[in-house]
Amino acid sequence: MHLSTMSVPPRDRLGTWLEFYGHKLFNLEIEPFGDEPFRAEVTLRSLPGVSLSTGARSNAHYRIRRQHLKNAGDMVMLIAVLAGRGHSVQRNREALTLPGQAVMMLTSEPAIHTLVDSGRYLSLYVPRAVLASIAPGFDRLLVSSIDAGRESLRLLIGYAGMINNAGALASPELQLGLAAHIQDLLALTLADSGEAVEIARGRGLRAARLKAIKGDVAANLHLPGLSAEDVARRQGVTPDYVRKLLRGQGTSFADYLLELRLLSVHRALCDPRLAAVEVGAIAYDAGFADISYFNRRFRHRFGATPTDVRQAALAAR
Repeated sequence: MHLSTMSVPPRDRLGTWLEFYGHKLFNLEIEPFGDEPFRAEVTLRSLPGVSLSTGARSNAHYRIRRQHLKNAGDMVMLIAVLAGRGHSVQRNREALTLPGQAVMMLTSEPAIHTLVDSGRYLSLYVPRAVLASIAPGFDRLLVSSIDAGRESLRLLIGYAGMINNAGALASPELQLGLAAHIQDLLALTLADSGEAVEIARGRGLRAARLKAIKGDVAANLHLPGLSAEDVARRQGVTPDYVRKLLRGQGTSFADYLLELRLLSVHRALCDPRLAAVEVGAIAYDAGFADISYFNRRFRHRFGATPTDVRQAALAAR
């Protein structure tokens, strides 16, 4: 679900947002401040055992008061600040969060969360009983800034953001798997030991690191000499670990890199906007330094020459 005040006349934005977002969805009160016109947007996704939201909003206090608690669920919310600054108050504690940091709060107790300076955020909601089972003692971190230096937090933010920006997830098995990975990364962020953390190290952290590694490869395809060593250095892991994660996907680093490069060229050849660009230039931009090698591998992968693929795509339009 995606909600935005931009579809509402300016004079009605606060009232509409308070009624739908504040009362119906999250059971809280919203108090804007400052001279900036009120605005807010959010994307919501529900998975088994975890809910996600990402959004942006103008300066405002979002308050859970005692009168809201009779209908409140017993959830833990982890709020990561992506831009701006966050200020949280609960249990007579206060926390300031800067971009890349996070704070953990409860939905079942009075609280205030304020986001300023064109704030953007990502939030996770997990039942308290579930979190207690995977991260015992998590409450020691309530309303304290969780530092951006934690690798597990960085991976959690990236992984949850990727999921929330994805399209429809119709497969129940996929939803369960993604939710488990999020819970595992959350356990690693909040706990230091225990059986659940050991399980998480073998499941959620691996999935998030694999996503980060694949994203790194995709972002650097254009570099002809791209190697596992290059990716490992940027990701803070060993080259052997990069190769091991890809072997777990049934491929090698070299084969994965080649596949992405070939698919990149194939997409470009099918793009009519690039019809005047030479095949060699497209191949070079995808990281191929040897055109003869590129032609052999392309024909082996797609059963046709690059020129054949381009002509067929143009003819099909």
